[in-house]
Amino acid sequence: MWSAMRRRPRRDRLHRRAGIDGGRRRRVRRRRMRGVAVAIIVFGSLPFILARPWIGILMWSWIGYMNPHRLSWGFAFNYPFAMVIGVTTLIGWVVSREPKHPPWNGLVIMLVVFNLWMLFTSFFMLNPADGWHEWDKVVKVQLMTFVTMMLMQDRRRLHALVWVIAGSVGFFGIKGGLFTILTGGQYMVLGPPHSFMPGNTEIGLALSMILPLFRYLQLNSENKWVRRGLGVAMALTGVAIVGTYSRGAFLAGGVMGVMLLAKSRKRTLIGLGLIVVATTMYHFMPEKYFHRMNTIETYQQNQSALGRLNAWWFAFHLANARPIVG
Repeated sequence: MWSAMRRRPRRDRLHRRAGIDGGRRRRVRRRRMRGVAVAIIVFGSLPFILARPWIGILMWSWIGYMNPHRLSWGFAFNYPFAMVIGVTTLIGWVVSREPKHPPWNGLVIMLVVFNLWMLFTSFFMLNPADGWHEWDKVVKVQLMTFVTMMLMQDRRRLHALVWVIAGSVGFFGIKGGLFTILTGGQYMVLGPPHSFMPGNTEIGLALSMILPLFRYLQLNSENKWVRRGLGVAMALTGVAIVGTYSRGAFLAGGVMGVMLLAKSRKRTLIGLGLIVVATTMYHFMPEKYFHRMNTIETYQQNQSALGRLNAWWFAFHLANARPIVG
């Protein structure tokens, strides 16, 4: 009996360890299945993209904004889905009867000049190794931006693009809002890893920017349940912005709320909603959140804020010293 009692704790530890390992294996399996699902969707869409290249813009935007492959493990995590979609879209666009030039206006001309200027100044970079790498990333996005302007020239396509962008970024708003509520605001809301918005500040800014897109979709949707769902998405996105613990996102979200109130026809209803959300979050968020937000007024004592100010001053003085080539 004594030997059996001595063996029981060890057996319990083994059972607990097996449970932990089993849970970890299930999480790995689910993430790998996500990668397989993303690959099936992307490669299954390629024939449709060749036939209708504007669908490629929707797929490229989905991959670029949501980064679903970054939420998986295995081969899909680093697979260049965006490049595959982009090349297929370009091929379909070249052989199609779609417009081969953007709608020329002052803004488009300025964008062309800006890209040419970036190329010119890149030859005089102080750090060419890293600079050309960043230029390569930017120019790919700019290329697809021009292709987007050529392919998305009617209301139906633009409306679909807004849905894709709002849904892709809004996924993290809805998920982050629920996460903030369920955890009592104890942890930061972060973006997808190895993307353009991995950190709390980047995803907070992106969430603030899609609030007007949600409102646009709400105003242009006939189904009442879709409108109500978009209202819930906006509320959860607002909670997620708070949950990022980002001071910049806090200020940006506040400005978006004020503009939404100022431009809306139903100001009383929206104003009451904003008051309810703000009051609830004030009593809901932990003390460490307010301590972080209070550093906005005492930025002189915050290393993060001082580092950004130092970077701004460095850029300002560098531009003065190199006004032509940057």
